[in-house]
Amino acid sequence: ASGHGISVSGGSGRRPRRSSRSRGPSQSKRSVFIVGWRYRVPVDRVDSFEHTYGLEGDWASFFGRSPAYLGSLLVRQSASAGDYLLFDLWSDRASYERFLDFYKNEYLEQSASHGSLYAEEERLGSWESESPL
Repeated sequence: ASGHGISVSGGSGRRPRRSSRSRGPSQSKRSVFIVGWRYRVPVDRVDSFEHTYGLEGDWASFFGRSPAYLGSLLVRQSASAGDYLLFDLWSDRASYERFLDFYKNEYLEQSASHGSLYAEEERLGSWESESPL
C-alpha cells in the first residue's frame, strides 16, 4: 500500500521496466487486476495509517512476497482528512486469490492487528484493466 497523498508502492521495491521503444499497436498490453478499498481514518491515526499502508509499510511488505503483486496506490481525499481510497494491483485475479489462500491465516492476523487504525473499511470491488507499464 502507499501513503501521503498519492504514492505508488512496487512490491518489495520491484518496478516493471519500460521499454526504450514506444508501444505500438502491435505490442501486447499487460493486464492488471485491481482490488479497491475505502477507509475512514480518525485524524489522530492518520500518520500511523499512512505508515502502515504506505510505500514500505506492513501491507506492502506482506504482499511483496508474491511476484504477482505490482504495488498499491493510496490516495487521500484533499477536502477531508482521513478519507482514503486504496488500490492493490496484481498481475491477475488467479495470482491474487492463490496468495490469499496460501497466506490466509497471516492475512487475517494482519487485518486484525491493523483494524484499530481506521474507523471504517469497505471493499469497493475488483477490476481488470490494461496497464500502461
